[in-house]
Amino acid sequence: MDRRSKHLSSEERGVILAEHNRGSSQRLIGQLLHRPASTICRELTRGRQEDGTYCPQTARRAYD
Repeated sequence: MDRRSKHLSSEERGVILAEHNRGSSQRLIGQLLHRPASTICRELTRGRQEDGTYCPQTARRAYD
């Protein structure tokens, strides 16, 4: 993936969703995407729903 953009792509959010559901750590997800673990942490926080699950669409809306 192209790293010139600092924003997460839809594909990256999809990877975050899949890996988070698998129970992968934020550090591991960051390594897979070549992003800092802190970026993954902020994304998961931004997309957290009331039931505690991560929703990429919610995260995107909150970011925009």
